[in-house]
Amino acid sequence: MAINQKGQAFSAFKLLIAAVIAVAILGILMPILSQVTGIITKAPGEEISMVLANQVGNPGNYTVTNEFTFKPNEGVSTMALAAGTPGLSADQICLSLGEGKGGWDDSSNFVLTAGDEMQNVQWTGAANQTARAGILCAGDGETAEDALGTYGKDAADIDCPDACEDSRCCIVILQRPR
Repeated sequence: MAINQKGQAFSAFKLLIAAVIAVAILGILMPILSQVTGIITKAPGEEISMVLANQVGNPGNYTVTNEFTFKPNEGVSTMALAAGTPGLSADQICLSLGEGKGGWDDSSNFVLTAGDEMQNVQWTGAANQTARAGILCAGDGETAEDALGTYGKDAADIDCPDACEDSRCCIVILQRPR
């Protein structure tokens, strides 16, 4: 009888080891799968802030973020982006729906609002919306129009006030997912 009990305990131990190995394998595969398939995406503000912080030190380079997901009534403000980006204030960041090729038109559920020194983009749709953002920081003394022209983008499609004349600014252009 003691032999059977010992065998049952060994089976439970083997099952525990298998479960630990399965969790470890899942932990390794999830980041890979999320990059390939986009299963797990970051919040919009988190993804934009991460790329924006890198772009401040690289004026003139146009970079597109990974895809991120807006949940219903979720938004991004220049105030929140500036808080996560050393060296930029809210009035040095311009949010745009990028109404040209690859952007969002007026019939989309994105609402862009502007205050005195900040802008906000909010998703008003009922379901989640995947997007990405193109980010371009103009150098000191460079206008937004000059910086955009370098990448073949029309400043008229961006609708950003020309705040780049006296100080550095960055343009965040929301784009449709690939």
